[in-house]
Amino acid sequence: MENNLQNSTKTVDNAVIFTRYYDAPRELIWKVWTTPAMLKDWWGPDNVGIPECEVDLRVGGRFYIVMEAGEAMGPFKGTKWPMDAKFTAVEPNLKLAYSAKAWTKGDEEGTNRGGGHRGGAQRRHCHR
Repeated sequence: MENNLQNSTKTVDNAVIFTRYYDAPRELIWKVWTTPAMLKDWWGPDNVGIPECEVDLRVGGRFYIVMEAGEAMGPFKGTKWPMDAKFTAVEPNLKLAYSAKAWTKGDEEGTNRGGGHRGGAQRRHCHR
């Protein structure tokens, strides 16, 4: 499948909006974004595991995922980076948006990332 659509990232009203286009059926993209077992397979960088993942797929539902540094990350091994989010839009196979906060476990004050939409960053994935 060839398309001329461009990925984009922009900031609007203190929200970061990522738009990504994937060369795959939208049903598959939806499934890998909304199924905890599938999220664990691809979320995060290399050498990071996902020990916890929760998806309550409804507006207002929780999206919680924790990355944990593996052996290859040397002195960071065992470090955990949780992300706690609430879904702000859920339109099956079309649109998925959430407002989130992320931090380094044990150093919440020093690493909390958020402050945008409703106290967190907002990420929106639209599939066309």
